[in-house]
Amino acid sequence: MSSSLIFYPVFAQVVLTFVLLYATGRVRLAAIRRGEVMVKEIAIGQNAWPERATRFANTYNSQFQLPVLFYAAGIFAQINNAVDGAMIALAWGFVATRLAHAWIYVTANNVQQRFVAFVLGFALLAAMWAYLGFTFLMTGG
Repeated sequence: MSSSLIFYPVFAQVVLTFVLLYATGRVRLAAIRRGEVMVKEIAIGQNAWPERATRFANTYNSQFQLPVLFYAAGIFAQINNAVDGAMIALAWGFVATRLAHAWIYVTANNVQQRFVAFVLGFALLAAMWAYLGFTFLMTGG
């Protein structure tokens, strides 16, 4: 199996991040145009944004939490030839949970559902790292 296959889910996660950045900008600009917030109110802080804009921004910002460890795992797996079917499945599973988490957050924002998506993503990411650690130890690094 080609070790470069790990980059497909990594790129998918990057695309999600860029889409959320774009969507955040659109939602914020729309809020300003509708007069829901004045530029001077947000010039030095973020507290004045309406709820929808805040949800989009928070969803975008969350892409720099767990996904940072995901990116590192993908790179580590690729350079150490630890990419196999299990690693690919774990990586795509993680990305799926991030998509679900983002969707839940920017739509209904059901905290219980969002928490489940987060915990599942965390578990998949932890499994990726455990698998990497096991592989690394078994091959002698």
